[in-house]
Amino acid sequence: MKKLISKLILLLIPFLIISLFILILDPYNYYEFSKNADRDLKSSISIPLNEPLWKLIDYDKKQFENILIGDSRMGSLNEEEISLISKHKYYNLSFSAANCNEIISVLDYIIDKYKLSNIFVGLNLDQYNQANNRDRVEGVIKITGNPFLYFVNTNVLEATYLLSKAKIFKNEVGIKTTPNSNKEDFWKYQIEVTGKRYFLNYIYPQEYFDNLIRIKKKCKEKGITLKIIIFPSHSDLNKLIEKYNLKDSEKKFKSDMISLGDVYDFNFENEITNNYNDFKDPFHFNKNATRRIVNILWGGDSTEINIVKKYSISN
Repeated sequence: MKKLISKLILLLIPFLIISLFILILDPYNYYEFSKNADRDLKSSISIPLNEPLWKLIDYDKKQFENILIGDSRMGSLNEEEISLISKHKYYNLSFSAANCNEIISVLDYIIDKYKLSNIFVGLNLDQYNQANNRDRVEGVIKITGNPFLYFVNTNVLEATYLLSKAKIFKNEVGIKTTPNSNKEDFWKYQIEVTGKRYFLNYIYPQEYFDNLIRIKKKCKEKGITLKIIIFPSHSDLNKLIEKYNLKDSEKKFKSDMISLGDVYDFNFENEITNNYNDFKDPFHFNKNATRRIVNILWGGDSTEINIVKKYSISN
């Protein structure tokens, strides 16, 4: 028996050492013993590995009543600027490449757990696609409810390793997230590869719509205002919708969104969607377009009627 116990202790030692490193470095600020220490370094390593985990843990500590949720397009909106303009604190719970399936998972989680007032959801046709069905959020929610899972999560382990490496050797180990190619080459890639992947095999997401209707009902019951933003895409990307015979699907998508709540549609032919200089790539608008969008949605700018169509429902 003593030998068995000794062997078990020996087997546990590596796990205990690793767990201690995770506890001390805490790459996703789960325990946050060190408060804001090394936050910039942690974020440069941890966010690219698992942005939903970073965002949900961080939001749990702040619990603002006003939420922005979407992919990197919504993520480009500055929550501090919006909070300043609107006089209400907003938290940007968006994460890169978030699809409708993942947004629904986040909405279910936060609506059931937190007190909320306003939710702005950013959705475009490429996200509203049954073929785009990855869900990184389900595993993250399990971690937030079970501290043990934090110690065995592969992203936490990798982030701990990279963080310890950065601290010991004092070198930069941040994960590169920007493309190596120039704007023209990356633009072409986004059209010919990324855009094609989203639209060539598009499947209307009846399941997503049913879940969004359920979300809408939950919001109504809890007195939460739900609004939808359809962000501008460059006309080069929008041409793929016609190329792959998805004009009817786009109309159905917008009709579905209008049935959920107030909709701010920026994605039609206008001076932003036709302007190459207003975009970093066909999917992602730049700071100039972002400023105009924020001023319309939260600044009450009524002079920009040429770049947005607003739809409201009474129920």
